[in-house]
Amino acid sequence: MDAYEAVKNVIGTRCSVRVFKPDPIPDDVLREILWAGIRAPTASAGEQWLFFVVRDEEKRRRIYDLIMDAQREYLERMLINRWSEERIEEYFKQVERERTYWAPVYILAYMDFRRRTLTNEYKEVEEFWALQSVTLALGNMITAAWARGIGSVWLGVPVLRSVSYDEILGAPENTKLIGGLALGYPATETKPTKRRPLEEAVVFL
Repeated sequence: MDAYEAVKNVIGTRCSVRVFKPDPIPDDVLREILWAGIRAPTASAGEQWLFFVVRDEEKRRRIYDLIMDAQREYLERMLINRWSEERIEEYFKQVERERTYWAPVYILAYMDFRRRTLTNEYKEVEEFWALQSVTLALGNMITAAWARGIGSVWLGVPVLRSVSYDEILGAPENTKLIGGLALGYPATETKPTKRRPLEEAVVFL
């Protein structure tokens, strides 16, 4: 298998994993995943990212509780097509049964503006570029993890509880939470979800 086919296989088979085995991720494998993250493109060569890798059980429990709390807000208040109360309660019963989102590792990703790259006139642009850089880094981590047989799911809801995350993690000033990943070996068989065809998402000019 040539390099392209290997990469294509990893990308094509990857899917979000929400139920994990309790098995720990070996340190060397975790470092490989993180290394892949910081090899992502970074605007203005700023590397304006900061990643908290959480393995401590007490901190993981607090993070998990915040995920569940924010997930309820998402389902009850944020969606245009809101779920019924019955559907929401059934969802959380399933979450409790399966321990959905409970992972051996959480990675929380921050933009880090302790190192500036643009003048204050372009501060908003700098923040937008930093957001892009951190997101690309997390994408690299997702792909590298799957290549090692480790599943992940993107965590967007933490931004709804960012102050609490800052406190738990001890985030320094001039940093801003943008999301994270739950990581672990899949507890069940997974299959990639379908995507819209290219013709619906791409314009060739």
